[in-house]
Amino acid sequence: MKKRLTWFFLNYIRVAAKLQLLKNRPLIIGLTGSAGKTSTQHAIVAALLPERTLHYTYNANSETGLPLSILGIKPKNFSLLDWLRIGIETIWNLLTNWRRYDLLIAEMGIDSPLPPKNMEYLLSILTPNIGIMLNAAPMHSEPFDFLVTHTDPTKRREQLIRLIAEEKGKIVTTLPKSATAIVNVDQTALRELLPNIQASLISFGENNTAGIRIVSSKPTLTKTTFTFLVNTKSYTLTINGYALAHHYAYSFAAALGTAIKLDVPIEKAIHNIETHFTVEPGRSTLIQGVHGATILDSSYNSSTKPTVEMLEMLPKLGGKRCIALLGDIREIGSMTESEHTLVAKTAAKECDIVILVGPEMKKYALPYLEKKKIHVQWFATAREAAKYIESILKSGDILLVKSSQNTLFLEIAVEKLMENPNDAEKLLCRRGPFWNQKRAQV
Repeated sequence: MKKRLTWFFLNYIRVAAKLQLLKNRPLIIGLTGSAGKTSTQHAIVAALLPERTLHYTYNANSETGLPLSILGIKPKNFSLLDWLRIGIETIWNLLTNWRRYDLLIAEMGIDSPLPPKNMEYLLSILTPNIGIMLNAAPMHSEPFDFLVTHTDPTKRREQLIRLIAEEKGKIVTTLPKSATAIVNVDQTALRELLPNIQASLISFGENNTAGIRIVSSKPTLTKTTFTFLVNTKSYTLTINGYALAHHYAYSFAAALGTAIKLDVPIEKAIHNIETHFTVEPGRSTLIQGVHGATILDSSYNSSTKPTVEMLEMLPKLGGKRCIALLGDIREIGSMTESEHTLVAKTAAKECDIVILVGPEMKKYALPYLEKKKIHVQWFATAREAAKYIESILKSGDILLVKSSQNTLFLEIAVEKLMENPNDAEKLLCRRGPFWNQKRAQV
């Protein structure tokens, strides 16, 4: 009975979203990837907002989040009463929401090869005119485990990434010839999609064959500079106020590709991004910490590659000591051991002190770091970790905070280590009554 009701409700909001789109018939940009979707969306919005009238699916990319965002409805607390409200508001918004826009930017996130959490289901809600494929990694990969046949960890990881790339890649492989595919060609699993793409192609990446080639990224505590090569001409993009890891270059490259397709000159797009781009709380936010330390807050969520890149970036920022507070990477199934071990190896190489939170970090990362004789401590909760970190922080230290969100909520530690905790509401992720209640339960 519950399953039938769920499918009825999903179909109800799916049909309503399709009807809502018919009011505007916008050009649709759909983007997906295992990491970086929201940052890429913000980069595209920054590049295009002065030129176009936009609507975008803010932090809503699932089988429920995508259609509700199109309808202009935000869940409050996900209770039964809240879903009843959403059901009524769906009809009301169809009748009353006539906001005009000519371009929709839609994040499209999947957690499974099966409906309704797969790409095929999301594509039944909308059909992109421009499809963007950012990357594929073993993040939220547990539901794919039943398809993996290899037992060797390396081969298993490669097969898992290919399976995820194939499912996510439907955002570009199902596009008609009249559409445009914007694809990262640095990953083997993504390059393997190219023969199946009928749409016109704009490629990006560090690969020499990329149409938008990423040349370099240079982070500091005051700004990050990226260099791109397009048609043999070099372009520089500078984001002030943020220390951004190298993976942000891919978000900006995808945004530049989108601008090119929509006839926005690259120079204009770069100026727009430099002027309007901001980073979401908990995704590389620089915060003044206690005792003269600097916090690099990336506590919103975690996957392996961005975590490794941020750890590798730490020594480049010029701090006296590099300290990392790392929580579990969740929902990666059979890859849990290998991914946590990879993060531990990088932390051992790049950090002076490592603090761990969560059962997976205790099981897999802690033994490795202890074996390497790294200054490491494990704690069960973010509050306990914060108390210890406050006792060791010194002026000039740089503290990276990175973790998956489920039950860990490392923003608790960030709030306790901020020089000005009163700024938490505007600087930290997951604010509001719903998340405050969740944190109180930890």
